[in-house]
Amino acid sequence: GSFFINPVVSEDVRFIFEREGNKSRAGRVPAGWLLECAGMRGARVGDAAASEYHANYFVNTGKATARDVLSLAEQAKTKVFARDNILLQPEVTIVQLASKY
Repeated sequence: GSFFINPVVSEDVRFIFEREGNKSRAGRVPAGWLLECAGMRGARVGDAAASEYHANYFVNTGKATARDVLSLAEQAKTKVFARDNILLQPEVTIVQLASKY
């Protein structure tokens, strides 16, 4: 499934999204669209990648580590925020185990 929640966005961003022939829902636009606009389709960190099919789907292309996935997510959030001033929130639950050492 999707990594990020579809965010509520400004009227300006909704206008651009809908001008492309799409329809927003309750003021939300797809996080995948924002990620694609920010150039994240196919982006990789190690073996973690934003899918070529849908930029909001993260895939393991080999031996991705949790660190790879989290780094990819941080890169995605940074690019969308820099481009659109929108802070993406994860849809997935991220569990961090405490170290015994």
